[in-house]
Order: sequence, then structure tokens, then C-alpha cells
Amino acid sequence: MNEKKEQEITDDPTITTATEEVAPTNNSNLNIDELIARIDLLGKNKNPYSVSKEIEEIKSLFYLKLKADTKGQEDAPCQKRLAC
Repeated sequence: MNEKKEQEITDDPTITTATEEVAPTNNSNLNIDELIARIDLLGKNKNPYSVSKEIEEIKSLFYLKLKADTKGQEDAPCQKRLAC
């Protein structure tokens, strides 16, 4: 009886494990949305310590791109802003 209950729990399709190796990519070419998706993919890894260096790299790239994007919006003409 316990085996059947254990079998039911392990067959739950909502539980997924990341057993595949995540292929390294050139993260500097990714846009902000792709960086977020990459972090999500790496976060599903069974051993987060094995990808921590890449996660730190992505985090740095994300903030650099976010800062550049924010600065680009501030430098844009005030066509869409109300208080020009």
C-alpha cells in the first residue's frame, strides 16, 4: 500500500528535475528577457553551486543592460512623457 502511494507521488507531472546538463552560452549577446529565462533555466539545476559562476555573470550583465536601457529612455525626447 505504501508503495502505491509512493508511486503516485513520484508520477506527479508537475514535479520536474533538471537532469540535463545546461549548455554554456555567450550570455553577453542575450537581451534582458533572455537573461531572465536563462537564470530560470539554470535555477532548475539539481546542483546550483555548479552554475553559480554563470549566474553571477548573468546578474552583472542584467544590471548593466538594465542601466543602459534606463539611461536610453531618459535621453530619449520627451514625446511620451507628460511633464516635459
